[in-house]
Amino acid sequence: MDHSEGQLTETQLKDFSTTIPVGQHYDYEVTANDRIQLTAGLRYENTTYDYQNKLSVGSACAIEVENCRFSRPADQEVNFDEWSYQLNANYVLSQEQRLYVNYSKGYRPPQVTELFRLQAGQKIAELDAEKINSVELGIRGEIYHLFYDLTAFAMQKNNLIFQDTNRQNISHGETSHQGIELAVHYQWSDFYASFNGTLAKHKYATSLTLSRVNIQNNEIDTAPEHMGSMQVGWRSDNQKFLELEWVHQGNYYLNPENTADYRGHNLLNLRAGMEIANQLSINARITNLTNEEYAERADFGFGQHRYFVGEPLSIYLTVNYSF
Repeated sequence: MDHSEGQLTETQLKDFSTTIPVGQHYDYEVTANDRIQLTAGLRYENTTYDYQNKLSVGSACAIEVENCRFSRPADQEVNFDEWSYQLNANYVLSQEQRLYVNYSKGYRPPQVTELFRLQAGQKIAELDAEKINSVELGIRGEIYHLFYDLTAFAMQKNNLIFQDTNRQNISHGETSHQGIELAVHYQWSDFYASFNGTLAKHKYATSLTLSRVNIQNNEIDTAPEHMGSMQVGWRSDNQKFLELEWVHQGNYYLNPENTADYRGHNLLNLRAGMEIANQLSINARITNLTNEEYAERADFGFGQHRYFVGEPLSIYLTVNYSF
């Protein structure tokens, strides 16, 4: 990143001629920025798993038991060599606004449990690293006291690792992800307001064997289409503050078939704090102000909804003392 500032003042103390007069000739400042900036990054990583089984190989059940849930693979060493990279361009529209575009390729090697914690008679998991290609296009800037950042993105994930309907770990899935993200912050004197939100579509790009029906183009389960938060508050120079927060969790499907869903929820949180003496401060927060019944996470299995219940209205008080 390059930034430079310069100024010039030129003054003539005595008269010389009509074409070279006495007095100030120039007085100006110049700020120079690169109008377009390009950056690139490249990364190589080798991951090696040296797996040693300390129990018997194969089924964990008695010999006469068929369809044993647990299966232990033999000793093995698994290697993953992966490259990732990122390209970024920034274009300065004005002193307060700029456009940016990012293109990146990322990866995730299989987890240890995906490779070696096998089930249903699977003897070896021949898995590839998950890979994702993404592109982002956005604009960010500031107008008076308002900062904003708007981004549109599209991503394609390949070699998605999942457990199929036969409880086998495989990695030939594909998913697609498109959406927009918005961040806004307004500051006026001691008062401020902020908003962050996402609107996106997350879909299965192929018909994975997560289900016995075709799920291609279905929305990915437990992936909300919209979510966000807003904060409105006041903070003084003497460390007093008061903030009200709204948190929104959109609805989402609970199964790949998209036949069951969670309605989403909205929560209100309140925070306050003040310094009551030198080195001594007190903070209070009330979460779930309206005592909303909600789920931190929800899913669907064995024909039933399952909810991981969120906390009810709760009050917390913290006292801090700095030595």
